[in-house]
Amino acid sequence: KLWAMNAPSKVFLLQEKIKSEKVEISIVEIGSMNAAIIQTLAKHWEMGILIGNSDFENYIVEVGVQLSAKGNIMGSIKPLIPKSPKGRYLIAYRQASNAIKSAGRLPILEDKYPNGVLLRVTFDPVNGFSF
Repeated sequence: KLWAMNAPSKVFLLQEKIKSEKVEISIVEIGSMNAAIIQTLAKHWEMGILIGNSDFENYIVEVGVQLSAKGNIMGSIKPLIPKSPKGRYLIAYRQASNAIKSAGRLPILEDKYPNGVLLRVTFDPVNGFSF
């Protein structure tokens, strides 16, 4: 498994081995990949069910999804924040999960993630997506 952690200028991948290897990715590559992922998720994220509720802007959720080297979803989409969504947070989590499932594949840099990547995505009804 690979874990992606955003840094101001680079994304470092920490491979789960005794010895960690670092792979550098340029700011341009990160920006391009993030824009492509945002565009893909935006096509599938249905917020209408949330927007009809009062305080809809508060229902921000973060999910984790394991992607293959080609960007395909592997396994289940896990809620990270809140860890156990309830009430309207559960609705927000389901909408986030459905957006990822509907996309089917997220455009990642295949040559930089040969073993896949664990992607953390925040779904924010006001500010959109962040990684």
